Amino acid sequence: ILPVYKKDRVDYLQSSVDSILHQTYNNIHLFIGVDGPVDDGLANIIKDLEKQDTVSAIWFPKNRGLACVLNDLLDICFKEGFEYIARMDADDISTTDRLKKQMTYLEAHPDIDVVGGAINEIDEDGKNRGKTIVYPAGPIDCREFFSKRNPHAHPAVLFRKTFFEKLGGRKYRPEYRQNQDTMLWYDGMMAGTQHANLPDIVLNFRMTNAMFKKR
Repeated sequence: ILPVYKKDRVDYLQSSVDSILHQTYNNIHLFIGVDGPVDDGLANIIKDLEKQDTVSAIWFPKNRGLACVLNDLLDICFKEGFEYIARMDADDISTTDRLKKQMTYLEAHPDIDVVGGAINEIDEDGKNRGKTIVYPAGPIDCREFFSKRNPHAHPAVLFRKTFFEKLGGRKYRPEYRQNQDTMLWYDGMMAGTQHANLPDIVLNFRMTNAMFKKR
């Protein structure tokens, strides 16, 4: 599930989508959630992507924020019967073997509800910033790490449907416009969800000037 809004860049979105559609694991359907009006450049690329059988775009008329779009996309995935749901952002780039590695891990560890992985930071031009972030490996480590910072890179995770079943149908909290992921990990751990991360780099995470300003 990949949200898009008016401030996203066309070239970033194209790279992001390409990285998903060219995975070594190919049993994938990409759901793009368009959060309110976007310019012609973004609209045209999304409409072109919609022509593919493995891509669906959901056009929301109003900008409501990331949590609302993610929740609606999750509802669509649940209705369609998907058991595994991956997150992606419109400016990051997944490694080609990301989903294969994460699917292999979840299939081998049925007790784990969500798995992330290490990320490699890139700049606005897609160049390496020379920084890799490795997240804690298992459930106990993730829980202890969460006292200091988030246990996953949000756009790098693959959920098992059981994560949300343990939450009793609850999903992202829409009242949190900036920290949706933090609250999801908190709600999940309080409900008994089990978290893990791969040591492998699964995502090139784009650090932009806008992100630094927001932080």
